[in-house]
Amino acid sequence: QKCSQVYFDTAKQNKSKFTNRAYQQAVRARTLQNIMMRSGSRQLSDIAIKHLKNCPVTKSDIKTAEYIFGPNLGALKGKTVRTVPKHVLDKID
Repeated sequence: QKCSQVYFDTAKQNKSKFTNRAYQQAVRARTLQNIMMRSGSRQLSDIAIKHLKNCPVTKSDIKTAEYIFGPNLGALKGKTVRTVPKHVLDKID
């Protein structure tokens, strides 16, 4: 309960540092990031926006979204691959 309260307070404090228009553009940037299969912020700003014609989202919108909401959790999940542990040899005599 406390953890979620802290997160929302932090997001609310971060939101208060920007104008309403900048916040709405950050929400639009995060929505686009979710639509594009939760690509990372760097990948979205460097590659995807260049290839999307008439894209309303800019690099600054992505940076603002990253600042207000933090990293996209959907983009973080699944990027670390589980490695197979080493086989344990049994030495039974």
